[in-house]
Amino acid sequence: CAEGLNLPGAFDLLRQLKEDGLEPTIVTYGSLMTACERMGDVEAASKVFRMVKENNGGDDSGIRPNEIIYGAAISCCRKARQPERALL
Repeated sequence: CAEGLNLPGAFDLLRQLKEDGLEPTIVTYGSLMTACERMGDVEAASKVFRMVKENNGGDDSGIRPNEIIYGAAISCCRKARQPERALL
């Protein structure tokens, strides 16, 4: 979906994955964040970032944002000409 610039399709795949009882991984979220970055969609990138943070569960056992997530978020804000949002 990221290659085809189909951001709604990427979010649909995430929804389908969860409906099928699978848990997204940091790679899943990283791929989705990359799709947001390629589209320059800061709102969608913020949504993904929040999902990652919420999936953490408040302890070290969950998913935590990594350099891929942060890098794609910063690049997305740059592409959208919204550098002030780089901290989402």
